[in-house]
Amino acid sequence: MDRLATFRPQILATRHLLRVTAHDVAPTLRKVALIAHIISSVGSLGAVAAFLALAIQGSPARTIR
Repeated sequence: MDRLATFRPQILATRHLLRVTAHDVAPTLRKVALIAHIISSVGSLGAVAAFLALAIQGSPARTIR
């Protein structure tokens, strides 16, 4: 018998124990995590939009004579 095959059930059991699903977390903690995720995502998009606006405003424009 292959030696790796004997360890496979232990690896699968360990993976199963380390897996955390949404049902394992309290509903309040899930809501807090969701709100934090949304706030950080919208904040990141806002930062990118502000950087882009400043980059466009500060870029050298064509000179009009």
